[in-house]
Amino acid sequence: MAILGIFSLFSCSVARVQGGNEDEEQLLQETLRLVQEVKEFGRTVGIEPTEALSQSSREKPAQSMLWLWMQRQGTLALRSPIDIRLALRFSVTKDELPLERLYNVSGYSIYFRQGNQFGDARSVTTLNFARESLVTKVKTILHEDLHDDRNFDLPWESEESLITPLGRA
Repeated sequence: MAILGIFSLFSCSVARVQGGNEDEEQLLQETLRLVQEVKEFGRTVGIEPTEALSQSSREKPAQSMLWLWMQRQGTLALRSPIDIRLALRFSVTKDELPLERLYNVSGYSIYFRQGNQFGDARSVTTLNFARESLVTKVKTILHEDLHDDRNFDLPWESEESLITPLGRA
């Protein structure tokens, strides 16, 4: 009987991988339900939910953001955490716009991150986000909801410093 149960679980997993669009749609729908459940939980602990991740990329076109942090080489940022911070939005997911390296920015140390999840209504649930682990999805949903001005209305550097450990703990 136990072998039959294990085979049944394995069969479901294989079917999901082979199922294509129907399974992808089901995964997106399950993730959207999870988003709503996490937002409801967040409200019980004082986090005002946002519209971030509340729709899927099937309902609304996905976008991505590129965040750049630049610090002049050989210097310390004493009055602020960084010298230059930029955020650029693209009308495609990060997978459609691969940015492996940044060149020709002499004189600066650069950190960059590209992502589809960010703290506003233009951030939608993508299939790649739906494929993330449960823990990653929950942490991301809470983190992005915390960015809303109803939760924190602080300069970005201070806000991110507070939100990262709260939403990702």
